[in-house]
Amino acid sequence: MEAKGIQLLRIQETEKEDTSKEICFELWGLHDVQWAFLPSSGASRGLLCLWNPKFFSLSSSFVGIGHILG
Repeated sequence: MEAKGIQLLRIQETEKEDTSKEICFELWGLHDVQWAFLPSSGASRGLLCLWNPKFFSLSSSFVGIGHILG
């Protein structure tokens, strides 16, 4: 993603109950990535947010039903 100028990627409706660093590395294309994840549960289909730590610094976060705040 960084090679394409993308510094932040948010995916809705992941339909995943869990994620791994390997999935995030594959989506981002590099190992230099950070992420926050909300698993799917019932009608809520899950969220994944990936970002370039060179552009964004996460000081705190909150993951709740239907949202990720950072």
